[in-house]
Amino acid sequence: MTPASPRHLTLIGFDDDASERIRRFLACAPPAPPRPVSFSPTPVEARRTSQPRRPTRSHGSGEGEGIVLVGDGVTSTPGEIARTRRDRATAKVLVVSNRVSASSILAALRAGADGYLEATAPYHQLVAALEAIDRGEVALSPLAVRRLVESLAPRRPSTAFPLSDREWQVAELLVEGLRYRDIAARLFISLETVRTHVRRIYRKLAVRSRAELVARWIRV
Repeated sequence: MTPASPRHLTLIGFDDDASERIRRFLACAPPAPPRPVSFSPTPVEARRTSQPRRPTRSHGSGEGEGIVLVGDGVTSTPGEIARTRRDRATAKVLVVSNRVSASSILAALRAGADGYLEATAPYHQLVAALEAIDRGEVALSPLAVRRLVESLAPRRPSTAFPLSDREWQVAELLVEGLRYRDIAARLFISLETVRTHVRRIYRKLAVRSRAELVARWIRV
């Protein structure tokens, strides 16, 4: 049996640099032929260019039944997800966000999202999520699953450190060994913003270097 063509992908709420990085990566990643990609910087623009709602088959690459990748540039994500589902009746919605709390993930899923991926996830997880949605599955990254599981536990590990969500993300990437410029690219923030977060992390955790941060991290 010939596999179905990959669904069309529309990016909403990503800046030009982020959308271009995603587009370039997907051009080199499976499946073949490459997944068609379009970019709408705002939800309003996306609705202007969306296809009229009409019955369609569930296996094809038309934009009307594609995947909408929703980024943090979209305000009120749950409400925008619900509007996207109304405007594109057969579209699937994958949220890519820096907000990775259990409450954010659950709110998105309740609003109709078909998947949730943190913005710090490696690109191969994005490919895996898109392929899962192509198969009609719900796509949750390992971190999203972990956050949901942690929300059921009496105590979340993240309470061990007095860090904001963004500082927590930067700290995790520091511990993984990423360079400042790689952290900036992964989180779609400037190099100077990374340095600011690192200074705050060091001050809050009373450490003076990456080595001290790692040593404290593994003790928790």
